[in-house]
Amino acid sequence: METGFYGEIISGMDIIYEPNSNLILTWQAQTFKVFLKLVNLLTYFDNTIIALRAGYSTVP
Repeated sequence: METGFYGEIISGMDIIYEPNSNLILTWQAQTFKVFLKLVNLLTYFDNTIIALRAGYSTVP
């Protein structure tokens, strides 16, 4: 299960769209999750580049 703020939004979508259509909910939720993963990946790479420029390593 997704955790954090965005996970709560997806859980809220469950409550809102559940009576209408599971198919629509599933498609929207999955698209939203993929979008969030892409954003998180880009953010990770941005942070890595910034860290490398500053002379730090992101690997502990």
